[in-house]
Amino acid sequence: MLEDSEQSLNSDAFTTSSTNDLEPDEDSLLEYARSIGINPENEPNLMFIAKEGYHAPLNAEWEMIHIFENESSKKEKDCAK
Repeated sequence: MLEDSEQSLNSDAFTTSSTNDLEPDEDSLLEYARSIGINPENEPNLMFIAKEGYHAPLNAEWEMIHIFENESSKKEKDCAK
């Protein structure tokens, strides 16, 4: 089982970049806003903070990882490690 996990980690499903140059879709931006304590429904005036935070550069020891689901190719998830 570990070999399967290791193989999936080395697959083409992952790509990396040093900056986050993707424009977030609305759901991703709302999710990020909530994760940093912004209530988008009650504090729409603070959404610019979420957008700026989404595009902020990562610390030097972090890198952006884009995860794609191979089966559907419809789901993409960005995360930093």
